[in-house]
Amino acid sequence: MDKKIRGYKYRVSGTHCASCELIIEKKLLELDFVKSVDASSPKEEVIIEYTGEKIEPQKLTVCFF
Repeated sequence: MDKKIRGYKYRVSGTHCASCELIIEKKLLELDFVKSVDASSPKEEVIIEYTGEKIEPQKLTVCFF
């Protein structure tokens, strides 16, 4: 597997507060390939640093269910 760290910005909607940001960050950091997460409610975005191939949004969504 490719160990190079990459970053990508994902658009999100429906977050309203710092608590939402913390929940998103905590859940995504549980994934082995995710190295860092910065969620921003005002910007409606999540910036993720990860290893491997680009992460499809569907792969990220499943960790919230």
